[in-house]
Amino acid sequence: PCTESPLFALPNVVVTPHTGGSSAEALAAVGEVISTSTLAALRGEAVPNAVNLPASSLQARQLQALTSIAAAAGRLLAVLAPERAARFGVTVDGLVQSDIVEHVVGAALSEALGRWTDRRVTPVNARLVAEESEIAVRVSQDDPNPECVPAFSFEITLRDEDEPAHHVVVRWDRREAGIVEVDGFRLNSPLAGDVLITHHRDQPGMIGQIGTILGRYDVNIAGMQVGRRERARGAAIMVLNVDDEIPAAALAEITVISGIETAYVVSLPHPAPVDPVLAMTAP
Repeated sequence: PCTESPLFALPNVVVTPHTGGSSAEALAAVGEVISTSTLAALRGEAVPNAVNLPASSLQARQLQALTSIAAAAGRLLAVLAPERAARFGVTVDGLVQSDIVEHVVGAALSEALGRWTDRRVTPVNARLVAEESEIAVRVSQDDPNPECVPAFSFEITLRDEDEPAHHVVVRWDRREAGIVEVDGFRLNSPLAGDVLITHHRDQPGMIGQIGTILGRYDVNIAGMQVGRRERARGAAIMVLNVDDEIPAAALAEITVISGIETAYVVSLPHPAPVDPVLAMTAP
């Protein structure tokens, strides 16, 4: 070991052997990291310190809260476009560390690929599976403004098309994440739970017809959001949260309503709140 050094004479320097880091507090912190990471892995959740993924600057629960919603965005894109996409793009707004971006991309891409292919896809091999499936993956940083609330815009482009077919926006305030926009329609509250989504023409009677069909099949509506791009009679979207499973027969009736373009049913996770103490450690 080193026995002489100018550092030894400095009054503001404390020198210890390597075991100096083995204090009761340090060992307790190591044990918490190991147990939290192990439990997350067993649940199939994101692990911030896995050896085959980028080391994350977020703790396990924070990372899981974000990646579970990113995975839901990928799942929603695959439901909106059951056909395998040609391009999968992610645009990041706000200042987000590159390791976090990689975890988000992996979570969303693996969930979409799990529906587009018959492969076993995880965030670890998602990019490789995308390449082998001839899906181009593009990730870009739009505005790295540290004052901006981070958002991730996911979009897919189908084969033989130039413009994106669908896109989903996830907003992350570094404590909670949620899907706040679908195909250009902004939602009043984050998308979560068992959901019916329709793209339709804005016209009288649309809400009533859908509600009547769901009522006939004993499906209870828990909440509803409606958005449109134009003042009236133009393209619109409806998002219904339901308490009961929507039968295929009910969905079939909804899709043939005059003015309905498409209708989808998808189950999405609710945003998982993060412990405020943990959130304070977020970058």
